[in-house]
Amino acid sequence: MFGGNQGGKEARESRLGDFWRFFLHRPSRKEVLRRCKLALSKTRFCELTLGDKIAALQFLQTELSEMVNHDDIREGDEVSP
Repeated sequence: MFGGNQGGKEARESRLGDFWRFFLHRPSRKEVLRRCKLALSKTRFCELTLGDKIAALQFLQTELSEMVNHDDIREGDEVSP
């Protein structure tokens, strides 16, 4: 899908450099399952941080760290409470 200012009669003074392109990406079932497990694990980690801090740290280092895609910086930052 493409869009933007195509420069019609009423837009002669408008710039033409604001075109955009839209792509849809459908993740695989494996990726959807991984993201769901990650969301549940993040919730578990947040619950642990309210109580036993040592257990929360151990959970972060073992369970949660395995599920995070460390190549994606945004995903790693989302884990922080």
